[in-house]
Amino acid sequence: MIPMPENIINLNISVIKIGKQFRNDLGDLTELAESIRQGLLQPIGVTSKRELVFGYRRLSACRDVLNWTTIPARIVDVASILDGQIAANTLHKQYTLSERVAIGLDIEARLGGRRGGDHGNQYVGGKCQDFDDCQGRRTDQIAADRSGFGNRQSYRNAKKIVLAARHAPAKYGRLVEYMDRAGKVDGAFRWLRLLQQGETALSKPQPEIPDIAVGGGQNSTIICGDSLVELDRLADESVGLVCTSPPYFNARPEYASYQSYDQYLDFLRTIIRKCHRVLADGRFFVVVIAPVLSPRRSRNEQSIRLPLHLDIHPIFVQEGYEFVDDIIWKKPDGAGGQRGKRFAADRNPLAYKPVPVVEYVHVYRKKSSKLIDDLIADVDVETRKASKIADGYERTNIWSISPAKSPIHPAVFPLELAERIVRYYSFVGDVVLDVFAGTGTTGLAARNLGREFCLIEQKREYLLEHLPRFPNALRRGLDGD
Repeated sequence: MIPMPENIINLNISVIKIGKQFRNDLGDLTELAESIRQGLLQPIGVTSKRELVFGYRRLSACRDVLNWTTIPARIVDVASILDGQIAANTLHKQYTLSERVAIGLDIEARLGGRRGGDHGNQYVGGKCQDFDDCQGRRTDQIAADRSGFGNRQSYRNAKKIVLAARHAPAKYGRLVEYMDRAGKVDGAFRWLRLLQQGETALSKPQPEIPDIAVGGGQNSTIICGDSLVELDRLADESVGLVCTSPPYFNARPEYASYQSYDQYLDFLRTIIRKCHRVLADGRFFVVVIAPVLSPRRSRNEQSIRLPLHLDIHPIFVQEGYEFVDDIIWKKPDGAGGQRGKRFAADRNPLAYKPVPVVEYVHVYRKKSSKLIDDLIADVDVETRKASKIADGYERTNIWSISPAKSPIHPAVFPLELAERIVRYYSFVGDVVLDVFAGTGTTGLAARNLGREFCLIEQKREYLLEHLPRFPNALRRGLDGD
């Protein structure tokens, strides 16, 4: 058996043979070069004959920006992959999805004389002979199997994403990064279709759904609409946990819809009050929140950082909740943006501004005459057993979790954070409500942990990220109903 493609060599760039590249516009290589300089370089892929398989943009950044003469490279033995001598799961471990597409394309090129699955065991041109599984099989099926894809359709969809990005990197390049980071094809492919076809991907007819009484074993629900309106349609005390993060106050242009900070707090008060009605007796409302920056209106004014995490506390208390815990979500150093850049240059007293690398997870409980022990006792034995929290749980109120990114949403919180909240503050089978659902992280956490969910989101474009994840969820408001 030929060894698995694990070894990485330091290869002289001048000996690498670069064939035709579909990607005419490589974009800005400076940022990529800086990442490489900091040690974030993934090896490129070459054949044993030093033919480039993937990593052209990385090679260009090293050669043209960093002026390197050598580059880390992994030998991709396409012939052995065709031979079936390299286990498919090796490709899952070694390569990103886009790199596996590049391998598949190279395989297709080497089998280029075939037409569909009509040929026998002889490949045209004598390029490959005597393979035991080509009889009646399509070339792209062989490429999918040998490049580590589970099925032909996944490979074809991933290939469409990669080729679209090569031809129009400014429009589609982020989808390749998104696909590789997620390790899944479906989400990126849905966005490819949306970008190519416009809003038609959201225009499928949806059944009319009556007023919703979530819980009691009913299906989870995704609602496109205004939370101020949709909350009134949920049944009393039908929700086991509220977990959400409110939109920023005028921190970005898309959120600049409030005339004043007081108006914004009034809006949050109304949401908190409406959630109180639908939240079950004694259950928890967990809010992920942080100070927000009110930008200055002119150079003669200074910007103001508003302590939203403090100002929201009296609202919860006045609306019938009791404070339980404050948890600090700590992000890695460098995750706090550019704040403090001016001070770093000038070092003047009074101008010090630390880079914020924390947000706050505030835990409130709907006031109740019942103790928490009483609430636990009300849950059946089997559900309590299924909901037990395993070893390895977080013992302190400082949670170190890396932030998440989305190609379509400016402020998602990570799945790990949502899963901790859902796991610690609800039971299996409970309904978890997120009134500012964004790209559906709370719903995904609830689904992963055996809970139901109710997601409310006003922006229809975010819902494309929800729907394919949750094919069985009830839907509301997607057709303007």
